Amino acid sequence: MAQVKSAKFAVAKLNKGDGTGVFLVDKLTVATNPVANDTLDFVIPKGIEVTGIKFNHTALAASGLAGKVGFASLTGAATVKANGTDLATDDDYFRAAGTFGLTATGFDCYFPPITFEEDVLLRLTVTVTATSFAAGSLWSVIEGGQVGVK
Repeated sequence: MAQVKSAKFAVAKLNKGDGTGVFLVDKLTVATNPVANDTLDFVIPKGIEVTGIKFNHTALAASGLAGKVGFASLTGAATVKANGTDLATDDDYFRAAGTFGLTATGFDCYFPPITFEEDVLLRLTVTVTATSFAAGSLWSVIEGGQVGVK
């Protein structure tokens, strides 16, 4: 199973600023055709009340490439702290299915707002391998408010 990390995966995170709206924009390069169960990983910093996620692509020609979007612990733990409790990692919390690549311009994720109290992976897990592929970039846009941790 391949894991592709985004460009800003290991950089410093945002400072707390209660109530300030934020858009976190990051990208990763998809150089080889991902297969089922490969992951494309971004980071959601702790203290962000996540209210929306969007994926876009540039020059990623991957007809039929599909995946699901969820969250996972950076440490590999089975749970993460969110909304004041321990939640089991969830590989399709944000979206159970989405298509991206040549046949789509990207997709939005709709879900109840969630505030993570630790940095977590925003993980897109490939469910369907592309029938044709050319390398390109996948962009994530995470939107929400800086509310801090509990």
